[in-house]
Amino acid sequence: MDLDKIVKNYQPDQKILDLVKKTKVVLLCGISGAGKNTIQDKLLAKDVKFTRIITSTTRPPRDNNGVMERDGVDYYFFSKDQAAEKITKREYFEVAHVHDNIYGITADEIQRIHDADKVALASIDYQGVEYFHGYHPGIEVIFIVPPSYDVWYQRARQRYDNEVEFQSVLPVRKASALRELDWALNTDYCHFLINDDLDTAVEQAYSMIGGELAEDSLAREAASQMLAAISK
Repeated sequence: MDLDKIVKNYQPDQKILDLVKKTKVVLLCGISGAGKNTIQDKLLAKDVKFTRIITSTTRPPRDNNGVMERDGVDYYFFSKDQAAEKITKREYFEVAHVHDNIYGITADEIQRIHDADKVALASIDYQGVEYFHGYHPGIEVIFIVPPSYDVWYQRARQRYDNEVEFQSVLPVRKASALRELDWALNTDYCHFLINDDLDTAVEQAYSMIGGELAEDSLAREAASQMLAAISK
C-alpha cells in the first residue's frame, strides 16, 4: 500500500464534513512562541464547555518526563493496519503521513465532541487552518501574535539552553514566522489577538469565542510590524 499517495489523495466522507459543520470548532493559530498552546490550556481549564481535539497516531506512546502518554487522553493510538483500514473506509476528517507514521482526526472524535455539545479547541499551524476552512468556511480562527519582535525573540531564546544552539535554529524560525504572518495578513477570516499579558489574552480569546469579536486593528498592526522586523 502506497500510504503517501493514498493520504495525499484522501477525501473525507460527506457525512464527516456535515458533522464538522455542525460542531463548534475554534482554531488557535499563530507563529511559534506566540503562546497559542498556553492560551488553549488556559481556556480548557477555565470552562468545561471547551475540549481539545484529540488526534490519532500510529507511533507508540512516549514517556514525557516519567509520565507515559495515555490512549484517549494524549492521543488515540492505532496500529498501522487499523489506521489504513480507517483511511480505506474514509473514517478520517483529516489524515497525514509523517515520518512513517499516520496522524489524523477521526470521525469518531468529531462525533464525541458534537454529542457532548462541547466547543472544540485546536492549536494548529496555518496549513491545518486552510484544510479546515476549505471544508468549513465559517469556522472561527484566532491568530495569536506577540506584542513585538523583541518579545517574540526573547520568548524564542528561552526555549534553548545556549546562544549557539538558538542562533543555529533562528533562521528557520524566522522563515516559518514570515510565512505564517504573511499568510494571516492576507486572509480575510483570521481574528487577530495580541498575547502580551497572558490573563488578558485568555479573557479576550474567551470573549471572541463567545461571539464578542472586538476590533482587531491594533493586533493586525502588531502582526504587520512583526513581519517587517523579521524581514530585515
